[in-house]
Amino acid sequence: MDIGQQLRNARERQGIPLGRIADATKLSTSVLERIERSEFSRLPGGIFTKSYLRAYASEVGLDPELVVEGYIGQHPAASADLPITRAPVAADDAWSIRLTTLSVLLLALFAYLMFGDSGAAPELAAPAVVPGAVVPGETVERPSWPLEVVAAQPEQYALRLEIRPTGDCWVAVVADGRRVIYRVLRRGEHVTIEANERLAVRVGAPETFVYTLNGQRGRPLGTPGMPVSATITGSNYRMFQAGAHSEA
Repeated sequence: MDIGQQLRNARERQGIPLGRIADATKLSTSVLERIERSEFSRLPGGIFTKSYLRAYASEVGLDPELVVEGYIGQHPAASADLPITRAPVAADDAWSIRLTTLSVLLLALFAYLMFGDSGAAPELAAPAVVPGAVVPGETVERPSWPLEVVAAQPEQYALRLEIRPTGDCWVAVVADGRRVIYRVLRRGEHVTIEANERLAVRVGAPETFVYTLNGQRGRPLGTPGMPVSATITGSNYRMFQAGAHSEA
């Protein structure tokens, strides 16, 4: 029996409506229906599909890891899948404009070959779209331009991202070249990330990803249920702030 049918049978045996699964997992009913029909080619793939399967299995009383193993057994290529993302590209972000689809795919493939599925996080997608928040024991490279700070105060950053998810959400953030987050953030968590030049953000569930950027509420990053990527820089961050108007 395929994995989708197995999950559906478990749900129906317990009389659980699909809408209840959607509420609990924060996945759209259309995504859940694709899972039940085993239409995995219509899902984002990689860690996202596995995360969806684990969430669904937990709600119907099945062992999440056994379900994922069964999925990989029926779809061997899934063990090497990289998630599909849709990243908004700012018109004034020269770096994003220079990146071609081919270069992104080649870099993603290189990262996978280097790190595999070992748990070490490959640098996501593009060479310079990775952030670096302050990590104990590491030296943070400071910007070359002068900062208006009092000597007794801590140094300031150009970008400050505060994340307060309203539900479980897979998040990967790279700041100024260093991976900061690569995990599921839970409802109620409060994570602050600072960067001098660039934040690369990848989100699995945009509808639960609530954030502020430089102290102002952020715009929704994407369509509910569809993973999305965004590159935030010192020149385009206002486009991600709610109420802000992008420059013509």
